[in-house]
Amino acid sequence: MHGKGTMTYADKSNYKGEFVAGKRHGLGKFEKVNGDIYEGGWLEDVRHGSGVIILSNGKEITTEYVHDKRKSSND
Repeated sequence: MHGKGTMTYADKSNYKGEFVAGKRHGLGKFEKVNGDIYEGGWLEDVRHGSGVIILSNGKEITTEYVHDKRKSSND
């Protein structure tokens, strides 16, 4: 897959956003089954760059990832 699209995973989590060579890459929104959401940057299938985590209780956390490791946040 290349371009924009949606992917549903075996656990029913859902990603909607950009893909390159079948990997999440660019901007996208990942929603877990429990209702937690990450919306932001992706690089080669891992979170990378600025984003927002929206917890199922409504709390929003602005954060930045570097190769799927949280670098900073406002929590």
